[in-house]
Amino acid sequence: MVLNPLLLAMSLAASAQSGAIAESASMSPGAQPNAPVAPPSSPAAEPPTVVRELAVKPPPPVPFQDELRTLQSQLKVIEAKGPSRSTGRAFRQGRLRNPAQLPAQGLGFRSIRPERRAYYGTDTMIAGLIDATAKLKQGDHDMPPLAVGDISGPKGGRIAVHRSHRSGRDADLVFFWMDEDGKPVETTEFVRFDRRGRARHDGKLLLFDVRRNWNLVRGLLTSPYFGERVKWIFVYHPLRKLLLDYAERTEGDMYLVEYAWRVLQQPGDRAGRHDNHFHLRIDCAPEEIVDGCKD
Repeated sequence: MVLNPLLLAMSLAASAQSGAIAESASMSPGAQPNAPVAPPSSPAAEPPTVVRELAVKPPPPVPFQDELRTLQSQLKVIEAKGPSRSTGRAFRQGRLRNPAQLPAQGLGFRSIRPERRAYYGTDTMIAGLIDATAKLKQGDHDMPPLAVGDISGPKGGRIAVHRSHRSGRDADLVFFWMDEDGKPVETTEFVRFDRRGRARHDGKLLLFDVRRNWNLVRGLLTSPYFGERVKWIFVYHPLRKLLLDYAERTEGDMYLVEYAWRVLQQPGDRAGRHDNHFHLRIDCAPEEIVDGCKD
């Protein structure tokens, strides 16, 4: 076959020009003609699903972490000092040996009468108050600290303005308050409430916080420290009715409501009607009865 020289030359020129264009397209600027051509880059692959699932997540913050450490220290101090002993009756010949001391404040409570030096009690009383108020605060972050009044003196016996509080098994707990808008108000002193659960303080209307006060009663009655040793929670009869009506509407444990019905009582006239605080009393422990503790 005879090839036309002109057509052959034109075909070779076109082939050479096509090859040059392809080679220049595959080379980056400044690359050497004989340098190897890099494969095209691909987007970074996503990590496998399993790897993403196994990635360690930081733990969520623990509410009141510092306060809980303080609480544990407070309870350890009570345990380390050795057992307390309550003897006699709460209102007659009552004494207290090796008492526990309620700290000035803690998670969910504070003492409002430190100058009276009446913040001593049995181990069970003090540890029970520390534990119960901490649990209330953990469940209700907006709860103001429970204001704790008198418990007993460092050796028990009679203290001013009280007929009882002589053996470390009584504690005065000021009610929780709220304002007209239902916002909690921090309690600073004892304020008397009327039968409708209303009071005046510093020219402002206060309301008896039924929900939080019931939660306090509930916390005391279910305390692992007290068990069923809560003998009385003295309170003004109309306020008692507000609490029990609320409990019957909201509480699922009817045994607990019955327990509250028995221990929530207004005391006799000589003891005052307790319209400005709860008065908690717990029974003698079995080992205290041997030492002469009497309910």
